[in-house]
Parts: sequence; structure tokens; C-alpha cells
Amino acid sequence: MKVAYVSGDFRKHATSYFAEQLFAQHDHARIELFAYSNNHARDDVTERLNKLVDHWLPVAGMSDLAVCERIAADGIDVLIDLSGHSAHNRLGVFAHRAAPVQATYMYFASTGLSEMGEQVWRLPRTWLSYQTIAAAPAINWHPAVAGTIRLGCFNNLGKITPQTLRLWAQVLHALPEGRLLLKNKDIADAGNRQRILAELAAYGIDAERIELQPGSDWADYMAQHDRVDIALDPVGGHGGGTSTCDALWMGVPVIHLLGEHVGARFAASMLDAIGHSEWIARSEIEYIDKVIALARNSELRKKLRVSQRDVMARSPLCDAKNLACVLEDAYYGMYERWFESSPNTEAAK
Repeated sequence: MKVAYVSGDFRKHATSYFAEQLFAQHDHARIELFAYSNNHARDDVTERLNKLVDHWLPVAGMSDLAVCERIAADGIDVLIDLSGHSAHNRLGVFAHRAAPVQATYMYFASTGLSEMGEQVWRLPRTWLSYQTIAAAPAINWHPAVAGTIRLGCFNNLGKITPQTLRLWAQVLHALPEGRLLLKNKDIADAGNRQRILAELAAYGIDAERIELQPGSDWADYMAQHDRVDIALDPVGGHGGGTSTCDALWMGVPVIHLLGEHVGARFAASMLDAIGHSEWIARSEIEYIDKVIALARNSELRKKLRVSQRDVMARSPLCDAKNLACVLEDAYYGMYERWFESSPNTEAAK
């Protein structure tokens, strides 16, 4: 079977963070692997991904029709979108129904294209695999002085909705010793800093309890988790993905509010996979209660810093080989379903 992934993010990007492990574990005896890259930018991640597939095809700058013709010439059976509606996507290609089976994977929800079939294919395990990083800094966490509890979120500011800030303000009111650290590249913008502080001030939270930190290089970003006692997942929109995994890898417990759509349930899948479903809240009150309970349990938080990385490394969340096998089974299942429903199949009968 010929399987192709299409993305504009085959470079240093969260998508490739997960895709690299998957590509490395695909069984080339089961599938012939293609990658259609829709970005002129190249870096060391691009080069690594290139070496993991059977066929690497740059398609940036090509028309949708030209890409479709190439896909047909390559004889692709299953075409997988890895960009959704993000920048550099090629949904126009999928709109032409370029392959018999088309699906979208990794992104928040539906593409809205009828050509995708819009059938949810459920996997028997968490839907991604985190790339464990030997170069990650050693955990060097110590409790803060004076009993301060340091709450943190390193997510994209676009995920920090008004509902999120309102809930976090309630957490801070319920936890007087709590302080909140937000870290993201967009915090470098003065307007963003002012907006966040103003919204929290409207809920009665003093600016002295908030630390806003701009983005930094990867090593510092990971090391800053030592300054966080409990990570707070955003609510009311899309929760954390890569940032959730990074926090867990650094031994930080993550409190998550179960949302109503897949983008608002990312962390739930991850937490369940590593055996910490007790950190999944089903209401805002429960979210606050879980933060308070962890804040009061200093012994548990100390143990997590020692044990969590090893537990996570041995969990389904870090089992890329199993994920690749499960996805290959899914691709075969999708193709068989398409084949059985194809008019040509009926004619052959």
C-alpha cells in the first residue's frame, strides 16, 4: 500500500515533533511511504524527515492540479493531511479528491471538506507519540521559598481564552499563595502583556502575582519548567499539545478541563496514556479543586519530579512503534472500506 503525508510543516514545528517518531517507526514492508512537502523552508528537521521516507516530493509552488497529477502518477492509495487549516496547507489538493482514501490527522478537528469522507476513525490508544529527548535538561526543581505555589502555562497565547483567564483568576483567589507564570513568544509584545494583566486585574488579581516571560531557546524553555509546580491547561478552546507533553516530561503535573471537542481534549488523551486520569477535571469547580489538592500535596509533587519521566517513557504516550502499527492497520481498514463501497467493486461482482 502506498501512503502519503502532506504538510507545510516538515521543519522545526510541532507537527514534525510528532511526525518524526511516526515516520521512523513505519513498517516499510507494509507501506511505501511518501511525503509531499509544501514549504520552501528547509532545516535539519527537514533533512531528517527526508531520510525516513521512501519518497520525498517538494510541492510548494505547484498548482493543486499539478500536485493531484503527481499523486495519481505515484499511485497513492491513502493520502493523509497533516496541516489542517494552518499555514502552508494543501487542502485544495484534497478538495480535488486526489486519492481513493483521504484523511486528516494530528490537527484540531474537521477540515470541513466533504472529500475527506468525515468518518471518525477511532484508534485503540492515544492518537500521538511524544518524542522522548535525551538532550532535555535534567530536572532541577525545588519547592519555592515561603510556601509559594508556582502555577504555569507555556502555551500559545491564542489558546488562552477569556474563559481561561477567568478560571485561572478563580484558582488564584482560592490559592492565596499561588503565583502564575505565562511563557510564550507572543508575550514579547507589550500589547499582549497589557491585555493579560488588565483582564486578570478585572478579576481582582494583582500584577505582582503574575510573571509574563517571552519565548526563549529550547533548552531554556524546557529548564523553565523547574520554576513551575503545577501546569494549567487552557480551557474554552484548544488545549495544549506539545507543551503539555513537555511539561509532563519535566515532571510537572498538568491539570486539564475536559472539553466538548477534540482540540479541547488533547491533554485528556495524554494524561490517560501515562496513568494520570485523576488530573482530568469535568467541571470548573473540579479543576480548581484538583489544583488546590496538588498544591497541598507537596510530597506527591516531589515524587513526580523523580519518577514521572521514567513512567512516561514506558507509557503508550511514548510508544511510537505501537502507534505506527495501529495507524497502518487503520489505513488498511480505511482502504478496505473504500474498496468495498466502490462502484467498480460492485461492477466486478
